[in-house]
Amino acid sequence: AINNGGAIYVHGVRTIVNDSTFTTINTQNDGVGGAINIVGENTTIINSNFTDSNSAAGGAIYVTGDNAAITGSHFSDISPDTSGGAIYVAGENTRISQDTFDSCHSLGAGDYSGGGAIYVAGDDTSISASEFTDSTSKGHGGAIYVAGKNTNIADSKFTSNHAEQSAGAIYISKYNVTVNEKTVIVEAQNTSIEDCLFDDNSAVISGGAVRVSGTNTTILRSHFDKNKVTAGYSGDSKGIGGALYIDGINATVQYSSFTENTAVGRGGAIFWNGGHGGDSIIG
Repeated sequence: AINNGGAIYVHGVRTIVNDSTFTTINTQNDGVGGAINIVGENTTIINSNFTDSNSAAGGAIYVTGDNAAITGSHFSDISPDTSGGAIYVAGENTRISQDTFDSCHSLGAGDYSGGGAIYVAGDDTSISASEFTDSTSKGHGGAIYVAGKNTNIADSKFTSNHAEQSAGAIYISKYNVTVNEKTVIVEAQNTSIEDCLFDDNSAVISGGAVRVSGTNTTILRSHFDKNKVTAGYSGDSKGIGGALYIDGINATVQYSSFTENTAVGRGGAIFWNGGHGGDSIIG
């Protein structure tokens, strides 16, 4: 397609795509959604396969709208010009589950670019029972970039993903909102990562597996093996947090294991920047 949605473009609610295959489909002229572009709420994509699709953003799927659900699908060899290697969602209450992502790549290198497999701009995101392998970002989040609060990532596996900036696997970011015509920075509160496996992920700057910028972060029953940060140490901005970098107060990391994670600077396993008055529980 010349513009948005290489195969499918929908402007409407309650769209369902089921048991479909999309191969070698691209957009041009800065179009988004290499295979599918949907503008509307309550989108559902089930049991579908996406291979070798490209666009400006959302290499396979670009959704604008709340309550998107993408389940039981496979994504491979997808690389948009900016963010969201396979999936880009701008909306609240996104649900992604039982999906696999292989060799998906986001090529944008800006401060707010990334998500080698998934980019979500919105609150109340849930990603579960999914696998991410060999995905990369020239920005942040080799596998996942979420700009929003109340994010839950559970029962998922991250293997050999890489970010040229921060967070080899998962990047949870502060984000901007406009209030009375002024831009306000909102913290990414209430992130939880549970029952996940992180193996051999890497980032150049910080957070070999995970970087969270926000308050009330909880990481439970997860395993971090052989993740690393490769940059040389530069104060508290580079070469830190071989497995995990948390920037915010009230962090909890419990019932988790860390094996052979490395950083050139500080925090071979965990670097926590809690500011003043914050509480952390690590055990």
